[in-house]
Amino acid sequence: MPTRRPTALLLCVACFVLTACGGGGDGHNNNGNENFSFSDIVGSWLGPTGTATVGGAFAQAAGPTGIDVDAAGNAVGTGASNRQGTLSLTSAARGIYKFTGTGTSAGFTAMLIMSADKNHLLWVGDFLSFGAWQRNATNFDPPYTDAQLRGATWTGTACEMGGSFNPIDPETISVMVDAAGNFTSGTSSTNAVPLAIADANKGHYLGDFADPGPPLEAGALIVVMTPDKNFVAVWSCLGGGTFPDDCSFTALSR
Repeated sequence: MPTRRPTALLLCVACFVLTACGGGGDGHNNNGNENFSFSDIVGSWLGPTGTATVGGAFAQAAGPTGIDVDAAGNAVGTGASNRQGTLSLTSAARGIYKFTGTGTSAGFTAMLIMSADKNHLLWVGDFLSFGAWQRNATNFDPPYTDAQLRGATWTGTACEMGGSFNPIDPETISVMVDAAGNFTSGTSSTNAVPLAIADANKGHYLGDFADPGPPLEAGALIVVMTPDKNFVAVWSCLGGGTFPDDCSFTALSR
């Protein structure tokens, strides 16, 4: 059996960890800083979104998807989405929010991780929904290229997620991607498939990872990029694992 925490790209254990682990949930381990507030989520969010698999496939929606959030926290789906629900702030230190479906979306739940500049969101929800959203975006902005992901250092927040879509041990990480699409982060690295563009029109990349352990851990990566090319949401799951127990989710900015 794989361990619950993959030690791959976008995992706190095998990365440049800048804060200490919390025991479950956030624990506000961010040097005491409360950098995010509920009002930061208010606004219009849109970007590439699709349905992921633990094995690394990604069926992307034909059009961009997002939500509009009002000052009371009510959210209405936009673009290719008809979801409706409410937003709550899960971690003020990490900028992590929770979407709880209402009305026709009752029973649907999602976790959102905000970037440090407060202009981007990672979205991961029920039914393996996954995406990268940008504040006030209106559409895709192709072409997306390998060069926009490669040859850069990306930093942000990585965490696991419980079955109730609450974050587990969110931490700050740094990941380096070279010009060939190979990443390094702590003891983790590209296994056999460098990160490469899979959809130049809608902005997602595929690759893989391995960590020598012990035990050896390996699996698939899905990387989704916002229209402005400055933010990626990353899905990292152990091969043969289950969602969300054997996955981690990371919001990274260049």
